[in-house]
Amino acid sequence: MTPRVWAWSAKPLPKRRPPRKASAFQSACGKLLCYNGRAMIRIAIILAAALTGSAALADDRLQTLERGSYACGVPGDAGSEAWVRDPRYAFTIRTASQYDSARGSGTYLLHGRELVFTRGPLKDMRFRIDGANVLRKTGGDGDPRMFCARAGR
Repeated sequence: MTPRVWAWSAKPLPKRRPPRKASAFQSACGKLLCYNGRAMIRIAIILAAALTGSAALADDRLQTLERGSYACGVPGDAGSEAWVRDPRYAFTIRTASQYDSARGSGTYLLHGRELVFTRGPLKDMRFRIDGANVLRKTGGDGDPRMFCARAGR
């Protein structure tokens, strides 16, 4: 058998490579993820999308506050202290969803960033989490400028 040659030259045609077989990884994940060797980029994009979606759902779950004591008060003025503590509202978070205060103990619910005291001396007080260790009062009773800061363990 004579080798095939180009029509205008006497050089033989290059040998054709056999078609590439898919690797085991490409066969396992299919063309959706592994097309043209971009598997890792596509997997990273899919994982990032999944993690972002789960972070958005985290606001809908019940949670607990960081354990420790919280001191509450209102902002001061330029001529005195930076903030004026009010010991009536100070509390300490214990295990689970329980707190202790000078006037007794009770429970709370933390739903997303909204905190509601459900039983005890601080019942019906509402706060919004504003930072890692700061709670801002949102309910209608008392001073609306009041906030609580985590003071220690």
